[in-house]
Amino acid sequence: VNGLEPGFFWDERAATLEEQVLMPIQDEVEMGMKLPDLEMKLANLPYYPSLFESAFGTTEVTRQRIARSLAQFVRSIESFGSKFDRSLAASASGDADNASRLTEVEERGRSLFVDGVGGVNEFACQMYHVPPTFNMETSHNIGLDLKYRDRGLGALNRKSNDPFTPSNDGKFRSSSLRNIARSAPYMHDGRFKTLDEVVAHYSDGVHPHPNLTLAFARRENNTKPTSGFGLTKQDQAALVAFLKTLTDEGLAKDPNFSDPFLRAAK
Repeated sequence: VNGLEPGFFWDERAATLEEQVLMPIQDEVEMGMKLPDLEMKLANLPYYPSLFESAFGTTEVTRQRIARSLAQFVRSIESFGSKFDRSLAASASGDADNASRLTEVEERGRSLFVDGVGGVNEFACQMYHVPPTFNMETSHNIGLDLKYRDRGLGALNRKSNDPFTPSNDGKFRSSSLRNIARSAPYMHDGRFKTLDEVVAHYSDGVHPHPNLTLAFARRENNTKPTSGFGLTKQDQAALVAFLKTLTDEGLAKDPNFSDPFLRAAK
């Protein structure tokens, strides 16, 4: 991470996925385990040494090998079987009767997401969650608060990742929107319980923080930030409907990502 490239976690404190996967194991509010103890525990279990030998050539259990294994597993989780994906395939094939095509409401939500509010691309969600992964490529301040108890990326004391903002305070990394309907609660502190609450915030609840992302703070002659996109209730519902089309039901049922110990027991 060089100050502009995104890292992992809400505040980007982990530079690589290999670094990230070991942090929850050591964190006192999560697993609270020291890495030497983790290595010893796995080495003494009857099934892990042979798995490490298959993957790495020897039975030695090290934190580096644990990190590589976990990171590679996370990288293997790819989601491209949602209704949205099927609708793209249907459009490409010209199959007008395909049941995977988006409904009128979902299509309205897709238009808002891609084309922006009032057709203004600067206010388009797609600018910040880029298809097909729907990842946010950097951290942003979306006006959750005027004053943040958690400074987010600002706590790392890096140069601002945006030439239009004075600092990184209140900026947080966002996860991919794929399968977002399954990942409540939302925001870095879990303040929103539903997608409806999230979209309502973007519509009318944005606080005019100095580091507000450009989507909300159109800086034409230093004009003041808006309080959001000002969506109608119908458009808010349409956006939520579209976001739900990003759910990949097949991924949720894929045995490759199920509990391996339950599978072994069967």
